[in-house]
Amino acid sequence: MSDAQKEINARIAEFIDFKGLSLHKFGEMASFASGGLSRAIKEHRTFSVEKLMKIYEAFPELNPIWLQFGRGDMIAEGFQLTAAPGKVKVYEKRRLPIDTAEEDRLTLAEAEKRIRELEKQVIVLEAKNETLLDVVRSTNSMGMESKDGKK
Repeated sequence: MSDAQKEINARIAEFIDFKGLSLHKFGEMASFASGGLSRAIKEHRTFSVEKLMKIYEAFPELNPIWLQFGRGDMIAEGFQLTAAPGKVKVYEKRRLPIDTAEEDRLTLAEAEKRIRELEKQVIVLEAKNETLLDVVRSTNSMGMESKDGKK
């Protein structure tokens, strides 16, 4: 086994410990055959691409650059710790700006729709106001007194 593979195995073990999982639970979550992960790590076996993909699918917060090359942070960018029940750490993907941008677009579209509705209401109210003013003017011009005693 190469030194690189030993380092990958060591980083997998470090990640398992960091998450607060047993080898068995980690293997179960990554859909490994019973005992396969434990043997692979303890016996320094090479992880196939398929097994690494299973790990990434089960733990999307695991930074593949960190696992493969030891560079960067263990937890991939865009993930945040949301719970640590007992000792097991749970991560969720943070909302990305694109998600927020989509929400903002929807919110903007809703706001524009509401503005158009309000503009229509303003036009109707202005028309009603003008009609009422016409009634008041015509009443005053017929010589009727207003409430304040003026003609």
